[in-house]
Amino acid sequence: MICFCEKEVYVIYNEELEVSNLFSFFCSPGHSTDIVIVKDYRENFVGIITYERLLYKRDQLVQTQILSTGVNIWEEAYKIFNSDKYILYIPVFDEMNELVYFCYQRVMTQEVEVDRIMDQLYKNDAALFLSELYPKIKAVYLYGLNELSYKFYKLLYKRNITVVIQEDIWEIILGIKTKDVKIPSFMCMKIYSDGTELIVEEKDQTQKDRFSFKNRWEFLLDIAFINRIIVENSIKNSFNRMSIKCYICRIPLFEELNNYDLEEVFRHMKYISLSNPLLNIDDKETMKQITKVCGMSHEEHLKKYNNEITERRSIKDSHITKYGREESTIYIVGPCIASSNGNHNLQKDTLLYLLYEFLKKQGLKYSVKGISLGQESFQNVENIVNTLSIKDKDIIIFISCNRKKLCEKFGIKDSVDLFLLDLFNSRNEGEIWFSDNPIHTTRKGNEAIVNELYNKIIDQEIKKMDFSKASVCLQQGKVLLTEYERENLNLYLHDIAALKFSDSIGDEVGTIVMNCNPITYGHLHLIEYASKAVDYLYIFIVEEDRSFFTFEERYKLVKEATAHIPNLRVIPSGQFILSNKTLPAYFTKEYKKEIIIDASEDIGIFAQYIAPVLNISVRFVGQEPLDFITNQYNMEMKRIITDYGIKFVEIPRKEQSGEVISASRVRKLLKENNFDEIKKIVPPTTYNFLKNEFDTDRCL
Repeated sequence: MICFCEKEVYVIYNEELEVSNLFSFFCSPGHSTDIVIVKDYRENFVGIITYERLLYKRDQLVQTQILSTGVNIWEEAYKIFNSDKYILYIPVFDEMNELVYFCYQRVMTQEVEVDRIMDQLYKNDAALFLSELYPKIKAVYLYGLNELSYKFYKLLYKRNITVVIQEDIWEIILGIKTKDVKIPSFMCMKIYSDGTELIVEEKDQTQKDRFSFKNRWEFLLDIAFINRIIVENSIKNSFNRMSIKCYICRIPLFEELNNYDLEEVFRHMKYISLSNPLLNIDDKETMKQITKVCGMSHEEHLKKYNNEITERRSIKDSHITKYGREESTIYIVGPCIASSNGNHNLQKDTLLYLLYEFLKKQGLKYSVKGISLGQESFQNVENIVNTLSIKDKDIIIFISCNRKKLCEKFGIKDSVDLFLLDLFNSRNEGEIWFSDNPIHTTRKGNEAIVNELYNKIIDQEIKKMDFSKASVCLQQGKVLLTEYERENLNLYLHDIAALKFSDSIGDEVGTIVMNCNPITYGHLHLIEYASKAVDYLYIFIVEEDRSFFTFEERYKLVKEATAHIPNLRVIPSGQFILSNKTLPAYFTKEYKKEIIIDASEDIGIFAQYIAPVLNISVRFVGQEPLDFITNQYNMEMKRIITDYGIKFVEIPRKEQSGEVISASRVRKLLKENNFDEIKKIVPPTTYNFLKNEFDTDRCL
């Protein structure tokens, strides 16, 4: 966050610059954070020197970057700070070329959250804000200036709430000045540039100054929590009308517990949690508590945790986690507890993993899918939930902290189906269920929650289900695209529309998506089989250049090998079919073979946008006994694509000498320089390319 301050400065002239003297100055008591201004002999400003530059940037000792006042100051400040990590302060000059303030950058976790909340409130006019939650407040007084208070000013202005600027810095930096208003003090909110923590409304109605403020932004967190609760309850009501099984589960706040020990109190007061970015790793007692929570040292846990994070880098949406490939799904929607690394736990200790393993032991064929959204997030919850393809045997569970007192304060109803207060109060002495707060669960806490979810919700619903009947789609997932992605998709749809068979209306049109790395007799068998089963066939060749053979090579070889098929057209897949954007794990499958993928976006884009343009009604795939990632992709396609009226046809793979023909086998033989075996499993055009044109040094 960009902030401003006034600082006492010391002036030195260019001719007097001496490193030893500067060291003596900065090392003397009380001067290590001071700023030295450098001028030339004409008294013109040259730059500034700080202790950090003296230590680490002696080759560029004088910092010359400056800022000018104006509304673009925020963007310009970030550019300068990002250009040099040893810039701590930037001089700010006004229109008269007078030094008026210094600009500095501050990073605090809560301020990042508050920034996100303001963005959501600015974009979502329907979200409850001051007028709805604090109707008695008629004006807001702003003291001081920083990036957050400026954003809050814009938000208030957009929501037509009276704003009164109280200090000259707004006019000096931004040229903003307001008039005072005559409103009783008890109807005014005062906000200081460092924020307000809480609005305390006194019960004594006769007291005029009834709102008191602390110096942080927690009242905005309350507003975000309330909006999140409203959204979750709205989704639940909507889903229930659609016969979708949706539940709300709440975890108690620490202050609601009546059973806790001194160590839990200590961890709570000191925010001792692995998810705390400001964790004091130098404090012995803190590290002792972390070891108790993790069951291992902080260093050992961090190493294992980072290895797991690295393994998951090929997953497109880090906020979505899936375990299992079963058709029916239990969705867990919540904050950190619903993520793959929930509360910085190792994977085997997370709620999602433990729930999936528990269901497997019960003999239930269910996948578990977690959707992790910060507790302060509310704007996109509904949009993200709407991306889910939900069937009649699926169950959705919202899980987060209990906000009963907050709901009572604002008159909001939270329709909770399962409150885990009694469960958390039942834990035995010495059992560690959470780190600093009950929402930050350990393996022990997650195991208890899994049992409770199963006994109170999941088992009750499963007993009512008839698994002998085929699943019915209750909600088709809607793909969530950014404006930029939508523009690119529209361009791609326009391009492929030009390749459409003009007389295909009313006919059966099929498609195959292939990488062909390179094309083999196995691929050709699938293509010829499909071309005979439909009137027209489109072959999409994966355009992403992350395979052994380039896209140009693969595309050319497919065109040549299929030239004899009259009802076929070969099309580049673009960035929306099996691409690094829609399914990055596909391109890491050779060394991350066991990863569980989520292909719903890739399949959804195809079914909702691409298939209608080309009148595609059938999608063919080859059976995949060897490739775990592709097999998952096919199974998820079977689950989703039929909901859009598109047939799913799986074709048996072609074999040679009792072995499935695969492109990976060709690449292996190529490295062995075994062209006799290659010739048996690839079309002549592919063989000629590999034999005569391909540079075998690429195999090294």
